[in-house]
Amino acid sequence: MNTLASLLNYAVLIASGFILPRAMLVSYGSEINGLVSSITQFLGFISFLQAGVGTVVQVALYQPLHEKNLQEIGRIYQAAQTFFRKIALIFLVYTFLLAVLYPLVVTTSLSHVQVSLLIVIIATNLFSQYYFGLTNTLLLNADQKAYIPLLIQTLAVLLNVSVNTVLIYAQVPVITVQVVSNSLYLLPPIILSVYVRKRYRIELQKGGEKKHLQSKWDGFVQHIAAVIVDNTDMIILTLFASLTDVSIYYVYYLVVNAVKLFLNSLAGGIQPLFGNILVRKELAALKTLFLKFEVLFGYVTTILYTSVLCLVLHFVAIYTAGIENVEFIQPIFSVLMVLSFAMFGYRTIYYTLIKAAGHFRETQVGALVEVILNIVISFIGVWHFGLLGVALGTLISVSYRTLYCVHYLSKNIINRNKRHFYKNMLANSIVFILSYGVTMNWNVTSNSYLSFLVLAVPTALLVLLVATLVYGCVYHRQIFQWYRLRKLSKNEN
Repeated sequence: MNTLASLLNYAVLIASGFILPRAMLVSYGSEINGLVSSITQFLGFISFLQAGVGTVVQVALYQPLHEKNLQEIGRIYQAAQTFFRKIALIFLVYTFLLAVLYPLVVTTSLSHVQVSLLIVIIATNLFSQYYFGLTNTLLLNADQKAYIPLLIQTLAVLLNVSVNTVLIYAQVPVITVQVVSNSLYLLPPIILSVYVRKRYRIELQKGGEKKHLQSKWDGFVQHIAAVIVDNTDMIILTLFASLTDVSIYYVYYLVVNAVKLFLNSLAGGIQPLFGNILVRKELAALKTLFLKFEVLFGYVTTILYTSVLCLVLHFVAIYTAGIENVEFIQPIFSVLMVLSFAMFGYRTIYYTLIKAAGHFRETQVGALVEVILNIVISFIGVWHFGLLGVALGTLISVSYRTLYCVHYLSKNIINRNKRHFYKNMLANSIVFILSYGVTMNWNVTSNSYLSFLVLAVPTALLVLLVATLVYGCVYHRQIFQWYRLRKLSKNEN
């Protein structure tokens, strides 16, 4: 149920992510679309509330939920709420500073007051999503009931897309559109709060913060680093390039980030499974299960991002058709973006197990080095290469962090040889090179979504075939062994 809800949520979010920006581009132009995208990225720092400390809270809840210890659950719940209220104050201060300073450094046709108002409206939207319903979402995720908040969010997104698409194409002022969007997203936290109160009947207990959330600042620092990496490109382009460059970047970001969201949604359902196995200290079972997921994630990530690499320029040409004075077709930039986000995808399964084990302090150095590499290389690169410079900074920093996670995991959690990773990357590289090499020679143009679909289907099938053959050759022993064990298990039952 969690997986189905996650996939449905993913599909709706992706559809929303393409429909609304396209409507913004057509109705308001590249400048306003870039402005809203830039503000959203700057305000994205609030996401550290969920993925930083939120991960620590979720890990702390595995044991008491397994034991049905209501007192411990109450202590952790109370500690989480108290901490998030403190962090909320930091976000409010950050929003105020952004509303004052951001209009001074960005060039736009809107007045300073209008830009500041946009920031406050969008901030309220994000604040309501990530703060008011956050503790309840984490509790349900840890209890393997993630489908509940996911379905509620899915309905809210569907409603938001339906209403806002009509408003945008009617060319209602962009500030009014954001007010409506903000109002709709106030509903999910309220619904979650009512459900959790009735379902769990939690009695809030003091004294859980020191015991259960002792690594909260390590988790906080970890995700602050991740949020900085996620937003560095957009911020540097906003400050040192133009809103047109931001708009170009965001169009490609929509595509590659769609795959990243899908992989993260899969990993979100796997993390509680890893957490429960670690609680039971079944390390042999963990090793076997992790290898299966490692191969699966490598296979899926490679198929998806190789397909994106082969098709992204065709899609961007159609998506931005009719938008003048901006060159959206950027071949080298598209390759760097796809490779950067593919590395994010390969890292996902390794970092998921690290989070499930609660090893935040131990892996803090790797996160901070990734941030430094990303900022320094992107800052230098944007002056010399523009869009290519920031994409290169992301690729180098993400690749470093991926190798760091692989090394740490192999040495400290599952104790195995790192050759498994390099073997997987060799298979992935072969798939990328063979598939891209073949499709580059296809002399096909797409001028509509229908013609794009006609091109996308054989391209995806080709990539699927190449990936299956390569993985079959590289992992034939493991696949045969897993098949035999599964058959024996069925016979015993």
